[in-house]
Amino acid sequence: MRFKTHLTARLLESNLSGEEINLLPASYQKLGEVCLIHLNKALEKHKALIGKTILELFPYFTAVCVQKGITEQKRKPDVEVIAGKMPKEVIVTENNCKLKLNPKEIMYSHGNHAEKKRIISLVKENEVVVDMFAGIGYFSIPIAKTHPRAKIISIEINPDAFKYLKENVRLNYLSNVFPILGDCEKVLQNKTFPKANRILMGLIPSCKKYIPAAMRIAQKGTVVHYHGLAKEGKEAELFKDFSNYKVKLLQVKVIKSYKPHVNHACLDILVV
Repeated sequence: MRFKTHLTARLLESNLSGEEINLLPASYQKLGEVCLIHLNKALEKHKALIGKTILELFPYFTAVCVQKGITEQKRKPDVEVIAGKMPKEVIVTENNCKLKLNPKEIMYSHGNHAEKKRIISLVKENEVVVDMFAGIGYFSIPIAKTHPRAKIISIEINPDAFKYLKENVRLNYLSNVFPILGDCEKVLQNKTFPKANRILMGLIPSCKKYIPAAMRIAQKGTVVHYHGLAKEGKEAELFKDFSNYKVKLLQVKVIKSYKPHVNHACLDILVV
């Protein structure tokens, strides 16, 4: 809230109307020296002024960007630089791990921080963990660092993200992460692919079409962490996606609000 308070105070003397002042972003996401904000469409004509003001208020930022959306499977952010100069790469530190990325090419969400810590706490030593949508290693890297005896197989379809996945394995001195470039649906068709103790299915808005691929590497006792979007209060209904399989619902976790009355949720599902 302090962010909006400072921004509002500085822009009260500008040509923004009272209604436009109320629409100023209430928060921001820090990606290294980049400030990432969501901007109401009504403020589009003032974006340069807003960006310039943020840089004046918070001089440790070198660029202010507006996040407009994310493409689905390859999860490439649609961002616009409205002030300053975007660095080619940034390093984000989270869960005692360093993650390098290009903020114009790769998405990153601090909103999943609690969920990452939860999953890390559930992993047991010597588990085989398959991360079907690994990205730059959002889950794979901290799991591997916390559980050095676990084997993490990280699949990623986006070549840009895959490059950073490999770089982040190196950056964190890990030897138990095995990155694979490709479409997980095809990768998991390989009959020699090992069975998993834990499967991460973290594709939003939906990874329903990949359930058959996941179940090919599942076995009795495998836990699947299945992400999806659902109406508020109806998150457990995502379990219906597994109606053709012998599974048990262990837990439903609401991760964050995706949009009004729609939540991003994770279901912990046990193969029985």
